Amino acid sequence: MDIWSILGIEKTSDVKEIKRAYAKAVKKCHPEDDPEGFMQIRKAYEEALEQAQTGRGNMEFQVFVDNSSESNLDYFEDSFKETTSKPEVSFDKVRIRRILEKNFPKVKPQLLEKVELLYNDIFKRRDVKCWQELLNNELTIDEYHYLTENAWDFFNNNCVLPYEVWKFIDSEFSISEDPRFRWAKFVMFDFGLPFDCFDSKLDIDYSNYAKYRFYAFESFWSGNYQETVKLVQDAEKIFNGDYFIYKIKGISLYFLHNYDQAIEALSKALSLNDNDLEILLYRGNAYLKCGQYKKASIDFKIVLKKEKDNLEALKGMIMCLCSMKKYGLADKYFRSFIEKSPVGDIQVNILFEKYENERLRGRLRKVIKYVKDVNYKISTEHSILSNILVFVYCTVLIPILVISIFMPFLGLIFAGIIIAFYIIKYQSNKKNY
Repeated sequence: MDIWSILGIEKTSDVKEIKRAYAKAVKKCHPEDDPEGFMQIRKAYEEALEQAQTGRGNMEFQVFVDNSSESNLDYFEDSFKETTSKPEVSFDKVRIRRILEKNFPKVKPQLLEKVELLYNDIFKRRDVKCWQELLNNELTIDEYHYLTENAWDFFNNNCVLPYEVWKFIDSEFSISEDPRFRWAKFVMFDFGLPFDCFDSKLDIDYSNYAKYRFYAFESFWSGNYQETVKLVQDAEKIFNGDYFIYKIKGISLYFLHNYDQAIEALSKALSLNDNDLEILLYRGNAYLKCGQYKKASIDFKIVLKKEKDNLEALKGMIMCLCSMKKYGLADKYFRSFIEKSPVGDIQVNILFEKYENERLRGRLRKVIKYVKDVNYKISTEHSILSNILVFVYCTVLIPILVISIFMPFLGLIFAGIIIAFYIIKYQSNKKNY
């Protein structure tokens, strides 16, 4: 089997691709579980690197595996430059562990010194170019192998990194696929943990601050909002110029129903970053919970100016205006919400039903007012012409108005009642004169 088949890639001179293929291959073939397969992969990796670095791209290299344990042991020991004589025992997991222990203890201190030196500098740590330089150019083959095997452990304990760095490290070592790695969800998604608010000119322990912030976000993500608030308060004592911690603090307080403090934290976050619409939505809802409908509507309006189809902001405006009984102003927001959300929302549906009832009541009040005005004219005007006009008004115009509001059948009944009422009223007035 040729080296490229063993690594699982096409022939290439790309060192980075070779390293990635090696990192994935050794994860599937641990030296203690399959020592023969492991040695095939390692030998293929070393030869592929040599070809890539010396330009021997067209050179073929075959890896043959002898079934005899003795020849496999010679092969393994030669690759690690062992000087011991050939053992007479079988090639087993115990012996390969001993050989690894002889080689990698020398690698580990040197490697960790390099990686920790980079990680401990908060400003270099966030620069993906520094990590690319270290992993692609500065590590020896043994160091790279050791880190491939132990990256999950190192980065479990040294996890405060920007998303771009996480993405690069995962592309090198595929640690998101390792079940022992705790932070797979942070590698797969960008949760907006910013580092650009740090200033190297200030004497601030950013490294410790970043650690508090990272674990605060972990608590927030897991739904432990009380712990989130506590960790954010610890982080605030070190540095208070990062909008992100005030954002997760405010949202956590909102979910804890502490709306006044939530508004305070979210307002602080907005003072540091007024472009985050999520913060405005949460603060608007917090104002709404506190009955501060005017302030809430301002936040929702700002969101709708930037995202006119934002359903959360539309719903917030509807709730604010209905709470202030400004049903006329709420009409356009109802129409927009219903258009953008065919599925609907329980709260909005309830408010819309209330709005429709209020609108019908308003129209009915107008009809009643018209009836009262007609009644007043009948009581005060006694000329034949005025009575005829009033009669026509009552029998024609009012039923049309009623029919436009209610169903036709109900309108006809109502019109008949009005006609009968005014005939009786007219006859009564005639008798009095």
